Amino acid sequence: MPLITVLHKQRCLEQQAGKDALANRSGVPVRNDKTTHSYQVALTALAQIREQLGALDDIRDKVALKAKVLPQFTEFLQDYRDSGQRYPNQVLVFCIIWLLDVEDIESAMAWAGLAIEQQQLMPEFFKRDLPTYVLEEIHDWAERQYKAGHSASPYLEQAADLMTAGTWPTTNSIVMGKVYRLCGMHAERGQELKAALDYFEQAQAANEAAGCKTRIKQLKAQLGLE
Repeated sequence: MPLITVLHKQRCLEQQAGKDALANRSGVPVRNDKTTHSYQVALTALAQIREQLGALDDIRDKVALKAKVLPQFTEFLQDYRDSGQRYPNQVLVFCIIWLLDVEDIESAMAWAGLAIEQQQLMPEFFKRDLPTYVLEEIHDWAERQYKAGHSASPYLEQAADLMTAGTWPTTNSIVMGKVYRLCGMHAERGQELKAALDYFEQAQAANEAAGCKTRIKQLKAQLGLE
């Protein structure tokens, strides 16, 4: 059954359940399993889409399909967030992964904030934990922006701040060094030399092999700090 049909059917069932509750004159409370039921429906839809993705060879086709289906999960994600519930939610995690794939960085970071706070786990075939994965994906996106001559603000800096604060915790020194280094490169290009120096020093502190020593020396000279 197509995804949109599955989700539409679920919404109709939920609306009917609400009507049944209003019609119940016995005084016995009607149990509301909307969130749990919705998750099972969304999980089924997710499995169907993953099968479709597995049948595609071209990366561009995969990205196009993800971009097409992601909006159909929005209502489920919003209901989950608003419910205040907290359970292992693979639909949420896959949506974050796909949002990063389609380069909807703002939405990806927003939902990642919820998932990381809840300590959601990546699918078992991923080698990175969720904070590390998100940080590295944002780095890779920001690196593409840098090479294209575009800004990565405010998302790259926000990711670095969350990493520094431990809100998005990672023990991966390579990823930490990469994120700080790229922040420095973007800042340096924007003539924010002191900020660039701070980022490069953070990169070296996180990872001795970050490759920022020459940049640090040059910036200190420019800033009259040597």
